[in-house]
Amino acid sequence: MGAKNCPETPRQKMINMMYIVLTAMLALNVASEVLEAFKLIDSSLIHTLSAVDMKNQQIYTSLNRLTLKILQRFRNGNKKLIRFRILQKS
Repeated sequence: MGAKNCPETPRQKMINMMYIVLTAMLALNVASEVLEAFKLIDSSLIHTLSAVDMKNQQIYTSLNRLTLKILQRFRNGNKKLIRFRILQKS
């Protein structure tokens, strides 16, 4: 890294190489930490999605039950209306 009139000594070349190796090791270490963070985020998202799916299933089930209750009430009311019309006509 020196100027042309001041060439690097073998000691300086070794120090520069050590800095390059240290930088590479730090980069690899940061990369593994980033990957661990992505793994944590992935497992968290999977857990959240399964919880949301379960809650959605509960909502759909309760809506289905409510719809069946409403239909049953409508059928009962419709039967009463038909009987009333028959009695009204006679």
